[in-house]
Amino acid sequence: MPVSEKIFATTAPAALSERPQQTDFQLVRVKSTWSRIKKGEALSNCEDKITLSEAKIGEYVSEGGISWTIEAPIYFCYKVVETFNILDPSNTTLLWGHITDPQQLELATSSKRKLRRFIVMDEVVDELYGSKVRHYFEENNVQYKILALPTTEETKSMDLVLNILEEVQTFSIDRRTEPIIAIGGGVCLDIVGLAASLYRRRTPYIRVPTTLLSYVDASVGAKNGVNFLQCKNKLGGYTPPVASFLDRSFIQSIPRRHISNGLGEILKMALMKHKGLFDLLKSHGKYLLDTKFQSYSDSAGRGDAALQTTRIAIETMLEELAPNLWEDDLDRLVDFGHLISPELEMRVLPSLMHGEAVNIDMAFMTYVAYVRGLITPEEKEQIIQCMRGLELPVWHGGCSWRLIQRALLERLKHSGGQPRMPLPTGLGVAEIFNDTSEETLEKAYKLWVSDCRTALEEEPHAKSSKEELHGTLHSHICHVVLAKVRVIRYSTYPVRKATAGPVSHKRHRHQTAGPGNASVHLTPPRACQTLPQSLPVHGNHPPVPHHATQENEDTWNQHGFVPPRMSRLPGLNVSLQKRSKLGEGLRPAEARDETANGPQPSRASPRSSTTR
Repeated sequence: MPVSEKIFATTAPAALSERPQQTDFQLVRVKSTWSRIKKGEALSNCEDKITLSEAKIGEYVSEGGISWTIEAPIYFCYKVVETFNILDPSNTTLLWGHITDPQQLELATSSKRKLRRFIVMDEVVDELYGSKVRHYFEENNVQYKILALPTTEETKSMDLVLNILEEVQTFSIDRRTEPIIAIGGGVCLDIVGLAASLYRRRTPYIRVPTTLLSYVDASVGAKNGVNFLQCKNKLGGYTPPVASFLDRSFIQSIPRRHISNGLGEILKMALMKHKGLFDLLKSHGKYLLDTKFQSYSDSAGRGDAALQTTRIAIETMLEELAPNLWEDDLDRLVDFGHLISPELEMRVLPSLMHGEAVNIDMAFMTYVAYVRGLITPEEKEQIIQCMRGLELPVWHGGCSWRLIQRALLERLKHSGGQPRMPLPTGLGVAEIFNDTSEETLEKAYKLWVSDCRTALEEEPHAKSSKEELHGTLHSHICHVVLAKVRVIRYSTYPVRKATAGPVSHKRHRHQTAGPGNASVHLTPPRACQTLPQSLPVHGNHPPVPHHATQENEDTWNQHGFVPPRMSRLPGLNVSLQKRSKLGEGLRPAEARDETANGPQPSRASPRSSTTR
């Protein structure tokens, strides 16, 4: 039956009137056509199916013309699912676990169309679990492609996003029924999330975190992003995955430091809103570190501390994120530890990981809360001792008073002119403050430095100027793994000749020389010779920085050393033979685009790619 014209008679354009008029409309769909009706107006009888939208259009008529205001709520539904042995071929979570509608699930499982999946993995995760992932999809008769990439803070750029998108386009996925799968740490999940949100404006994707930090933080929210102009996560968006699948068995393969790194984000939620979680960390922190968050039957009366800890951390995080998924409200308790840490983390790379930088921020803010009288001396001491028990740093020499001032000024720019400073008001309770004076901050800083800077942490500052420069240089560029290296000098900077050495490391992986994979590196001074000869294998190790300031570049030149920003050498050329790998301090000169703003990161190439 045709739609009655009477139903939509009110939709005719209003005549301009001298008196301003406001009219609100609802949107209805009959058959395939959307139309508007006045809000509250009854629909006439119609046999066709009518759909009423939650969207609204407001029309304002004045002498100057007509304006429209659109209210269109955006709806997202995503799942966060605990699972175990996700790579067991009999576990179908990775295939169908993202589907929420029972009818859609039945249609998908009964379809005779062959399944296809595009998977992006961190290259270290690929070495550890790649064979299992391939076996999983082959056993389930899935056509797949795996793209293994070096996902670190240094490669976290739009170049890597574009790399992923090129491969996705080649594989040609269905934008609605074939979600992209990201398997790796937080950097990998962030990069893939942004790539998926850009491909055909929004392609579904699935997160599978493999580190503790990504398990409790990056995997449960909607944000994704990449670094830009040496600023952390400056580009990004709010597009949640269709699902996050959490399997704690991945965590057993990461080194102890990465466990501690993840505990920093868990402690954040404990301090902000859950005293029970704080007590768990205080009493079972060492046990969680020792057992790498695995569940064991002989837990000596502890219950399942790992399961309790991760569940509470995720539940409290979701409570804060779900009502404010797009951060329309800038007052966020989850920003605790994130006022100073972005500036600090990018400034001192590679010495701090994300959770460590967050904890240093939290330690300082704990002293701010104490100086303001929000917590007692006993509570302050409990917090700092808990941090130390979790093997988290509570101070860093790079967190100077000047850096704190600069970070808080940056905070004001992006928070509506208010600091919006979350501070603990007890153990497991917190509020957001906008009235902390600079005098209070400086007093807290001096007390924090006095209490938390240990003799061990002060030791590097006692080095002579030349020793410090020499050690810092090699900590930035040491251990480049490739088959052959050739460095061409350029007149802008004096370059010291590189000499071959016996050992090289890439990220946290121990590398041995062999056919087609020779080991070459720059001879390290004392600062690098203290590195262990066998390093853990899994986790996003902080990358080598290429963001030294011009101020200390001049100092480098005076001493005859290459500045940390090695990528700025226009004549630096690295020739690769056989199956070679670039280390984190050197990149091919031809791949870089020199701009007035300094070097832009080069497009990272996949370490391996497999199609079945």
